[in-house]
Amino acid sequence: MNDAHQTQIAVGAALDWEIRAILRALGRHAAATPRRVDRRWTATVAGHRVVVYKTGVGLKKARRSTRAVIAEERPTLLVSSGCAGGLTAELGCGDLVAPRSIVGPPPAGPTWATLSTAVAAASTGPLVSARGALLEPSAKLALGDRYGAVAVDMESAAVAEAAGEAKIPLACLRVILDPVATDLRPIEPLLARPTAKAAIAAGLRSPRTGLALIRLGWQTLAAARALEAAHDQLFASLLHPSAGSGRV
Repeated sequence: MNDAHQTQIAVGAALDWEIRAILRALGRHAAATPRRVDRRWTATVAGHRVVVYKTGVGLKKARRSTRAVIAEERPTLLVSSGCAGGLTAELGCGDLVAPRSIVGPPPAGPTWATLSTAVAAASTGPLVSARGALLEPSAKLALGDRYGAVAVDMESAAVAEAAGEAKIPLACLRVILDPVATDLRPIEPLLARPTAKAAIAAGLRSPRTGLALIRLGWQTLAAARALEAAHDQLFASLLHPSAGSGRV
């Protein structure tokens, strides 16, 4: 399926807008437009093959998709990417987190170490993966205090687990979408199946929901720009060592 002598880099993200941001960055380094096959996109940069794949939302889907990518693409490096929720007041929307460690889901998940990156991140503090979305600011603060974590997502622990099983190095890069003070309860019904039609209907029924959706829309735009810029740096450091610091 691929040349075993090439470095194979697999970058996983859960959401469509995250994938688009990563592909825009990759496209600036690739000789040709990334080619799509099902839920994966591939490109070659400076002799290295890069696979961007959609993990799906949540631990179960991320674990399954990452194991499949490992078996079929044989990467030599995995990168867990996308957005995260902030667990500390110091991190705002669009801030980059390149955690040095990933903590499994509460109450007593394992911890995995990650590679450092050459991306200029706002924090390298721990990231914890939860089984579901944290809606209330108080819940985010409590989780951060409990684990000393700075951010939360729903996939990285599963990617780390699969990487550990295969003894493949792992890097992690997440951009804050909802800071710790963001209350997601007004849009909770839309989180499971977000569609434009459902969002418009919910916003018309409830001004509070409408305002929350508008705020989240602006946050998503800002997070997408930050994620794209971060991956521009990441691909440069991975694929063009002379342009970076020599780190991953």
